[in-house]
Amino acid sequence: MPTHTSAPFVHHPAHQPKPGNVGDRDPSDWQPDLVSYHCTYAGAWISVKHAYDLTTDQEEHAALTGMLDTCA
Repeated sequence: MPTHTSAPFVHHPAHQPKPGNVGDRDPSDWQPDLVSYHCTYAGAWISVKHAYDLTTDQEEHAALTGMLDTCA
């Protein structure tokens, strides 16, 4: 099982969150400003959720679905 530091969305240098810690916020509360990155970000988020057998609530699921809709 990967560690949280290997999570692909945690420390991506090109897409660092703005000041104000977003580390404890899910995609229903925060999404990258770069819309073209939403598909990649959602995929990475879902991969980590799956790896750790974590659940999502309805709001997070809806946000991820919307982000996945940007995939080409």
